[in-house]
Amino acid sequence: MDHRTDPRRRAVRRRAAFALLACGLLASGCHPAEPTGNTSSGYLITIENYTFIPQHLEVPPGATVLVLNLDPFEHWVLSSAAPETYLYGTVNGVGFDTGPVPANAASAFSIPGSAPVGTVVPYFCQIYEGAMLDAPDLTVVAPDGGTP
Repeated sequence: MDHRTDPRRRAVRRRAAFALLACGLLASGCHPAEPTGNTSSGYLITIENYTFIPQHLEVPPGATVLVLNLDPFEHWVLSSAAPETYLYGTVNGVGFDTGPVPANAASAFSIPGSAPVGTVVPYFCQIYEGAMLDAPDLTVVAPDGGTP
């Protein structure tokens, strides 16, 4: 197996990158966490190999989401009003725009505290649009992790 695609090496690389970024970006201190959708220090979307990980992220109202770009080139994450439209939009008042996220860097956005539970917000990369390998979305869930 090619060392660049070995899932174990990719997981280690994501953990290390997240830990470094978390230390630098989170003003509350360094609390590195496993880079999946829900971490102890917040919520995480990882971009790697033109793919958003996880494809479906659940977050409560008021959550902050960290976008970690592990690709060797810039990405720019925007919400849209409908899947695969590639235009900025909001759903029930929930929208986000990371601005350009350089290679091996991160950006963050917040979900409004008034976001209605059950809201599903598709998002995309403004730079690569249809070249991304998935059609991800973010779902607003109740603070305990459940939906209505």
